[in-house]
Amino acid sequence: MAKFYGRYGLGAIIEYFLEDSLGSTYRRLGLDKNSRILDIGCADGFLPYMLAEAGFKNVTGIDPYIQSDATYENGAKVFKKELCECTDGMYDVITLNHVFEHLPDQLETLVEIKRLLSNGGKLVIRIPTSTSDAFEKFNAHWYQLDAPRHLYLHSHKSIIELLNKAGFKSIDLFCDSTIWQYYSSELYLKDYPFNVHMKKYLINIPRLLLTGGLNRYKKKVLEVNAKLRGDQIVVVAIRK
Repeated sequence: MAKFYGRYGLGAIIEYFLEDSLGSTYRRLGLDKNSRILDIGCADGFLPYMLAEAGFKNVTGIDPYIQSDATYENGAKVFKKELCECTDGMYDVITLNHVFEHLPDQLETLVEIKRLLSNGGKLVIRIPTSTSDAFEKFNAHWYQLDAPRHLYLHSHKSIIELLNKAGFKSIDLFCDSTIWQYYSSELYLKDYPFNVHMKKYLINIPRLLLTGGLNRYKKKVLEVNAKLRGDQIVVVAIRK
């Protein structure tokens, strides 16, 4: 993460409060450090880089919209490539990190991903979900609604049914939502556009710390995640 944010100041704040769940997610999956991992829709390679920093030795990202291929100093590789250009059975783990909700042809994508996974390989999808306290509370002001960029909004039931239709089994899911489901949605309620949310957050950090507001947000997040009511989920499906 330091590559993208820096280890101190703003970088440390973002990592601890906003992106910690991402690191926790992949630690929780218990993946083999030698697993062949493909991240789809990797953009500049944030997730491949982070996984390589965590000690994973064979991490690749693909994205047809980046400018060019790249190899980072920690070994993570990023390619300007379409999914259909990848080789059958090549990967042990395939990830879509807040990418799946942007894809128009979801069933076709899942079928293609299954082709690329080895037997017993894992598909890991991180997406926002309507099966959540934040969606029910904020509705049109929920920050992860993000229309029109998000083409689909899955419930727990709908994503499992779609994966079953694509031929995946042994499907599990857990929540890894953050304080943003409440903090950013509250700013939308006050009519603040998203491009000022981070600025408002940084300005308010001293007040949130002094009043205990930050701890209240964190406590609420832990509660809804434990009850599978957080606003984003990690879905793990195994290719049989």
